[in-house]
Amino acid sequence: EFMRLDLEGAQKMVTPITIMIGSIAAITIVLSLQRLVQSQAREIAILRTLGVPRKKIMSGYLLAPLGIGVVGCGLGAIAGPFGMNGMLDFYEKIIGLPIIERTVPLDVYTVQIGATMILVFLSGTYPAWKATRIDPLEILGGKSDIRVGSDLLQSLTGWMPTSIGLSMRASLRKPMRLGLTLTAVGISLMLAGSIQMMSVGLSDTIVGGLKDNQTWDAQVYVQPGAEEAVIQWANENGADYEEIIEAPLGVLEDKNGMKRSFSLVALKGYGPEESMRSLDILEGSVPKENQETIQVMMDEGSLEMNDWEIGRIYSIDVGGSNIKVEITASVRGEIARTMFFVQSDLSEIVGMNATSIYLNLPEGVTTDEALGSVSSGIIERGALLDGISSLLKQQTQVLSTIMGLGILFTLAVMFNTMVMNIAERDFELATLRVLGASTSSLGLMLLFESLLIGFIGGLVGVAFAFGGAFGMAASFSTWQFYFPVVLVPSVAYQLIAVVLIIAILMVPIGLFRIRRMDLVEKVKDFSQ
Repeated sequence: EFMRLDLEGAQKMVTPITIMIGSIAAITIVLSLQRLVQSQAREIAILRTLGVPRKKIMSGYLLAPLGIGVVGCGLGAIAGPFGMNGMLDFYEKIIGLPIIERTVPLDVYTVQIGATMILVFLSGTYPAWKATRIDPLEILGGKSDIRVGSDLLQSLTGWMPTSIGLSMRASLRKPMRLGLTLTAVGISLMLAGSIQMMSVGLSDTIVGGLKDNQTWDAQVYVQPGAEEAVIQWANENGADYEEIIEAPLGVLEDKNGMKRSFSLVALKGYGPEESMRSLDILEGSVPKENQETIQVMMDEGSLEMNDWEIGRIYSIDVGGSNIKVEITASVRGEIARTMFFVQSDLSEIVGMNATSIYLNLPEGVTTDEALGSVSSGIIERGALLDGISSLLKQQTQVLSTIMGLGILFTLAVMFNTMVMNIAERDFELATLRVLGASTSSLGLMLLFESLLIGFIGGLVGVAFAFGGAFGMAASFSTWQFYFPVVLVPSVAYQLIAVVLIIAILMVPIGLFRIRRMDLVEKVKDFSQ
């Protein structure tokens, strides 16, 4: 069942991840080609002056993204089988059976390469069109390209130190390019952050709840009426015990009209330290016994997938009998779909006092054959916790590849942004150096500019990642497995820290270009 659900989840995940990767590639191509057109503006103006038709100029710049697409698709086609074999090796370890069929279908290559080539072609159309709109008179008129900046930006940054003010104005001077850069950073972090938020949320709610909010060491299952033998064993060994009812007898009709089964659970109590199994109540209050309508709590996954609300009354079937229940609270951290009753109410409904017993074993006491002989089965919390942790770890290993891609894309976007910013401002930076600005002061300016873009991009990325986590959780969640999404502050801090570290690492690249700059060549037009 887990493998089937994992296959369905992978099939659902392919499309959004492909779209996100394609969007990052498209934005990078657009920004790079815009810079290419800008750097070759003089050559384009000369061609226009010589009478070269606009269509020929445009067709030349349309070939550039197609060349990028051909190279990229070729590298992807070569690397694809290696990635596929790595994934199949991973699944072999899970299921314990060899996977013999290891060929990539031709239609997969065709669809992916075709979609990629169409995407890169469309990405190059706007920069290519901009190349045909260049005015030769404006480019070849002999005017120096001195950008003063808008009065608004100067008024907003006038109170800042000179280097920081220049960085702010340089970053905000082209809002469209800045917006595209921040969007690309946000999408890159969405790849890494949304998966990380899902993994951490699942681990904190389920594993954390089982580890920190439950104190039982063993759950001993018993036949109806046979709990006294287990209680006697607990008393003889000095173990604390708690009788509970836990039975998969509930059936409801979901919003699509399908019959769904769920577990009925009744604990000793739901207040602080009343039970060995504490519940994380998100909203609402604990149920009260002997009410006109039976009061219950339900896990958040069941409420979410059924569109049920707290305070409403719904019908369920228990052992073939239809009863009305009032939802009083939502509970987080349950693996299975579960409804929680007051013990006396559920005991009257199912006709049993207990189906299992929680045991809190003292130091040095373990379950033994004597306990096994009077029970129907025993589950140890440590073994259950290890199994769930191992399953989540295996799942995280698969998703960590995608997380790595997201960080790699963020690095590529920030690198491209740094190179474009410096290349576009060659004249201004060269002028500052001629006027006596030190390399360290220019480095400080680049550092602040890079950190500004990185910090804003990190905030955008956290928002994107949180939204992406909700979308992926809704896509992956099924009645058997529900993925809760929790905004964990540590994940948000990690995403922002990753972008800031990448931003700092980009500064030496900018300084290297500044040091190699030919000052005479860059400022010679100033005399005009």
